[in-house]
Amino acid sequence: MERVYYIVVLCTVFYTAPSRAQVPEPKLGENVTVHAQVMYDNTFKATSPNGTNKTFMKTYFERIFEKVEEGINKKGVMVKIRVSNVSCHKKLAKRHRNGTYFKKINGEKTLRRLIKYAQSLNHSNDSIHYLFVAGPFDVPRTQTDDLHTNNTFCTNNASAAVVETSIFPNHFYHYTTQKMTTLTLGFKSPTSLSEEDKKSHGNIQEMLQEEYVRK
Repeated sequence: MERVYYIVVLCTVFYTAPSRAQVPEPKLGENVTVHAQVMYDNTFKATSPNGTNKTFMKTYFERIFEKVEEGINKKGVMVKIRVSNVSCHKKLAKRHRNGTYFKKINGEKTLRRLIKYAQSLNHSNDSIHYLFVAGPFDVPRTQTDDLHTNNTFCTNNASAAVVETSIFPNHFYHYTTQKMTTLTLGFKSPTSLSEEDKKSHGNIQEMLQEEYVRK
C-alpha cells in the first residue's frame, strides 16, 4: 500500500512540475525603454517654492516617472522609463493674445509648437517629449487629455505630450503624467489594456529588437 502511495505522489510531481525545456514567453514591453525628455514652463515652476531649484526639479521628475513606470508595469506592460533631460522652457506654451481666452494657454498650438521643437532635437524614436504646465488652458481639463501625439512612438515622427498638472512634492502625484504617457504610447484607454494595445506594443517590441540587432 505504501509503495502504491509513493508511486502516485511521484507521478503527480512529475506531471505538475514545469518542464525545464520550456522557454517563457517575453513579457509585453520587456526590453523597451522610454526616454523621457522633460520640459516645464514658468506656470508649472511657480506651483512650488522649490520650482527654481534645478536639483530639486530633476529629482522630483525622476521620482514621478518611477511611479509612472510602476503604474504601467502593473497594467502588464513592462516598459522602463528613464528621465534623459529636465529643463525649463519659457516660450513653448502658446497663449491667446486677445479675446475671450486672453492670456490663457492655447492647447492645440502649444502641442504643435512642442512637436516642432521635439523634431528639431532629433532624439531617438523611443523618446517622449513632455511639456509640464499648470495652465490655465482655453479648454476644460478633460479636453487637455487630447494634447498628445498619436501612433508616433518608435516611428520617424516625434512623440510629445502636454501635461496639465502642478508640483506635489509630498505626494508625488503622478496620475496625470501616467495617463498622458499611456495615451502617447498608444493605449486606447489610460486605465486598461485592450487586445489591440497588446498587439500594438508587441509590434513595437519586435521593431526595437530589429533595430538593436542592426546596431
